Amino acid sequence: MNSMYKNLVFLVVVSSNLFAANQWQNSNFDKIEQDNKAIIFFFHASWCSWCHKLKDEVFSDKEVQKELSKYHLVSVDGDDKKEGTKLKKKLGVSVFPTLVYQDSNRGLIDFATGYKDKSSLLKELEENLTEIRVFERLEQKLKMAKDFQTQLSLSIDLIDKKSNMGFVKDALDLLNKVQPKFDYREGSFDLRVLKGSLYYKLKDYKKAVLYMRVAIESAKTEKEYRSCTRTLIRAYNKIGKKEKRFEIYQKAIDLYPSVRTYNSFAWTASQKKKHLEKALIYVNKAIEKLDQENGSSIDSDLSKKQQKRKAGILDTLAEVHYAKKSYLKAYEVSQWILKLNPKSKSYLKKNKKYKKKL
Repeated sequence: MNSMYKNLVFLVVVSSNLFAANQWQNSNFDKIEQDNKAIIFFFHASWCSWCHKLKDEVFSDKEVQKELSKYHLVSVDGDDKKEGTKLKKKLGVSVFPTLVYQDSNRGLIDFATGYKDKSSLLKELEENLTEIRVFERLEQKLKMAKDFQTQLSLSIDLIDKKSNMGFVKDALDLLNKVQPKFDYREGSFDLRVLKGSLYYKLKDYKKAVLYMRVAIESAKTEKEYRSCTRTLIRAYNKIGKKEKRFEIYQKAIDLYPSVRTYNSFAWTASQKKKHLEKALIYVNKAIEKLDQENGSSIDSDLSKKQQKRKAGILDTLAEVHYAKKSYLKAYEVSQWILKLNPKSKSYLKKNKKYKKKL
């Protein structure tokens, strides 16, 4: 038994208000060896909204709990700077939420990132309980697939899994092999995004920029455009072209003038302290559009979800004012934010930050 695992696994302390008491709990490898179960490592963080959604809405379901009970469950706090960080690095986890599945002999079965609904998770739990490695399952399904869309979907899943599980070169080789079959057909956009992402993971940043630009030019919706921006901006940063981020955000606004695109430009500008006059115009446009979408600018008429979303956009406005050294305006907006979301520790902390500058 790997001694590092033995030490690391004792880090887990999970309160009953987050997980069912008989599900996620403290663990040790002696018990895992005795019960001979497959294991799930659940990596999460306090600031991760999708992690909370997964815990509160999916893990709490009785049918899901029944399936989870067939595994040995280990919860890992991604905010932990000591043992949690070591385990995260050991298993190659970089995003939250992530579920890492291992078989009863500690061999890797699957590596699943992101939120999934009840039906998707139940399917994942059932398939991984077979302890057949995800690569083998996907390759077998791919051989049996007949129609184009199923073949494309399975190919993307297989490439994505190989990449997430650390086999990036293998993922790129597979992508180069299958791409000619699917390129320039419906759904091929995802393969182009994957190609840019794989080159980024391989630290070939110039090629990452090249292929992600090919992908972004073929984007047909705001969602597709956004799926390219993060990796493209990060790749530009790596080759010393940080200002390119504002060109990308501006083009997004030109193509898709939405609450999200206006806010993205303004937030980045506030953090980088650049283009602040334009940022102020854009964040106010975001607020106007949000009020139009909500059907009201009166906060008391909004649902709690709408109030929280508005608080998020106002947070950008406060940060823009702060970057412009308009500290009184930043503080006033912060007071407004706290009326919308008074329990937020982050907003309370910022309120104190702004007040100190008065």
